[in-house]
Amino acid sequence: MKKRILFGVFFIFLILTTFSFLYAQTSSEEEQEKVDNAYSCLEDKVDGKCSSLSTEEKIFSLLAIDECQADVIADSSGDGECWPDPNCRVKTTAQAILALDNTGVNTDKAETWLLSQNKTPTELTWFLEIESSEATTCSIDYSGLSYTINIGEDKK
Repeated sequence: MKKRILFGVFFIFLILTTFSFLYAQTSSEEEQEKVDNAYSCLEDKVDGKCSSLSTEEKIFSLLAIDECQADVIADSSGDGECWPDPNCRVKTTAQAILALDNTGVNTDKAETWLLSQNKTPTELTWFLEIESSEATTCSIDYSGLSYTINIGEDKK
């Protein structure tokens, strides 16, 4: 009797494991088919129509399906320095660098322009919050000076 019950439980477990494996495999194949269909749809929409796309659409087409490389380069300002022409923007330039670098295009000029856009805000007020459940001492170094702050158990 025990052997029958044990065999029955084992048989049910084996069937459930087999079905879950088959379902996972089928689900994965269906998802891959959906992704493939999405790429095919994108390729159909972009094929030969790069000139009618916005700069951002060209950049993402280049990233996704390696289309519109010449158009992305043509949309740059200053011979590949920044994007889009004539009003260069940091975000668009960074996206173009990512897409072009992914296809092996030299992006040194654009990277130099992007790094030159690093601006430090002036008249910025920093607020420092120190959390501790007990009394603590904190040292802050700023503009070549060192400041020591003592915080009591009452957090004052």
